[in-house]
Amino acid sequence: MSELEDAYGLNELKSRLKEWKAILGLSDWDIKLEWSGYEIACRGDQAQVFFVVGDQTATIKILHPEARPPDSSTPYQDEDDLMHELLHLVFVHQRQQEGTIESVVFEQALHKTGRAIVRLYYEARFKNSCAKEPDHDE
Repeated sequence: MSELEDAYGLNELKSRLKEWKAILGLSDWDIKLEWSGYEIACRGDQAQVFFVVGDQTATIKILHPEARPPDSSTPYQDEDDLMHELLHLVFVHQRQQEGTIESVVFEQALHKTGRAIVRLYYEARFKNSCAKEPDHDE
């Protein structure tokens, strides 16, 4: 990986992947993470997961920050996308036929659930770090 690629935080995202795998019960899976270019953007996706259930292997491709439309990223965009794709693996046996109303609702549920998990995780970390701060009023 080049320094330029890591300037966008792929190494940090890979370390978050390890932590999320443990939290979500996916430790048995061999999951690779990489940036993707316009090939997934052309489909209208921010990320995609490709997997083989029997081998428990997966590759998650997240749209490279430079390939995104301007002003389309949120503060936790990459981690939200990572969580969404990991939830596909958690619910791998709940696959829906693409293009159906069920698949649309399922995707929306994964999106909202993934965002909530990431936000709650960071809120808890923030509260825990504040609770450990010494009281400066004394």
